[in-house]
This record gives sequence, structure tokens and C-alpha cells, in this order.
Amino acid sequence: GVDGVECLCEQIIEANVPIKTLRLTETELDDYCADRVTQALAMNYHLRDVVVSGNRAVTVRAMNRLEATLQLSQLPAYLKDVIPHLGRDVGGITALDFVRTKKADYELGDDGCKLLFEALRRNTHVTRIRVVGHSVSNRGVGYLCGGLNSNTAVTTVDLSRNDISDDGASDLAGLMSQDHSVITDLDLSHNAIHDDGARVLLQTLHGGSRAANNLARLGLDANPIYPGHIEYIRVQMLALKQPSEFYARFAREDESYL
Repeated sequence: GVDGVECLCEQIIEANVPIKTLRLTETELDDYCADRVTQALAMNYHLRDVVVSGNRAVTVRAMNRLEATLQLSQLPAYLKDVIPHLGRDVGGITALDFVRTKKADYELGDDGCKLLFEALRRNTHVTRIRVVGHSVSNRGVGYLCGGLNSNTAVTTVDLSRNDISDDGASDLAGLMSQDHSVITDLDLSHNAIHDDGARVLLQTLHGGSRAANNLARLGLDANPIYPGHIEYIRVQMLALKQPSEFYARFAREDESYL
């Protein structure tokens, strides 16, 4: 009941007890109890799994709050501080640089990117995003595009050395086709983008939107893209009369690929 949950939460908060899993299935929990567990979870560094299924009085909204807090609790300490700061948009952070150079380093993945990029929806201070080598797939790109859907601050996006393919390139092209986008530097090198993805990016450049005209740098090196498509994109960027620095190179230059 409520009294039992209150007592449990107080112990978790005050002593930060080393409990990793908390199961409260098929009890008499309601939204108030679920929210108290959520608050305790946010202040405990050990809890990693909370199960409250089978409590019919707990609404979906309360469950979502609990799930979001659980996801946040599993992140490294520096991310726990950064994400709420981004959401409050209080300034101070202008660049998000997450460059993973060692396998032992924490890997954001798509789920970590979801929390990070959703916090950007109302942020007006961050101008550079670098998420390099974090196994970001097309799903993670979708979260980024959602976070930047109404953003007019981010000008540099570096998603190199991830797992992005043609669908992710298409999502980014759609983002850049919107007039509110101010992205000038996009690095997609060392991913898995093929000819179809390059073609969509080319169509965006050729579309002539104001946002596409802003693009000055496009990194596509080390992707399995036909060299002719790379060259044509370069020509199109030059045709836009931008002070462009096109730094796309070829992942494969053997004659059989030509």
C-alpha cells in the first residue's frame, strides 16, 4: 500500500541502498505511488530495473514517467547532468561532443541518443553536435531529426563512424529540406550509405530550399557510394555558389567498382 511504498522510498533515497532490481507487481499501487518510486529512482545510483506491472490503478502517463527516469538512471553521471540541463535551455552548453575512441568507453547507441536528442527540442544554445563512433543507426538519426525539427540553432552535425544507411541519409535530407534548418556542416563519413542515400542528398541540394543552400560542408568519405555520384554532388554544391569545402572521398577506388 501507500505506507509501505513511502517507507521503501525513504530508505532508498536516504541510504542509497545497493538494490539493483525492485519488483512491485500486482500490488495496490496507484499513480501517486508510482511517482514516488520514480522520484526515489532518480536519486539512487544502484537501481537499474523497476517492475510495476499488474497494477491497474497506475496510468500509462505515470508508467512513462517511470520508464524515462529509469532510462536516465542508466546513463553515465556526466550525461545525467547534461540532459536535464539541455531540456531547461538555460545556456552554458553550446556543443555536444561525444567521440568514442575506445571500445571500453560508454556507447550511447540509439536509446542514449533518444534521450539526448529529445532534450534539444526546446534548446537554443547548442550549435554543434558530434556523436562519433556510438553505433548510431537509422533509428538514432530519426531521434535527431525529431529533436531538430523546430531547432534553429544547430549548425554542425557530425555523425561519422556509425551505422547509418540510406534511410538515415534520407531522414537527414528531409530535415535539411525544411527552411528552418540552419545546418552548414554535415559529416556522414564512415557509415553505410549507398547510392540511394547519396541520390536523396543530391535531390535535396538540387531542390533549392534555403536550408539546403546553407550547407557548406558535406562529409561522405568511406561510404560505399559510386564515385560519379560524389562528383556530381560536388558540382551541384559549387553551382550553388557557396563558399563550400567539399571533403567527400571514396571508400573504394578500385576499377571494378567504377
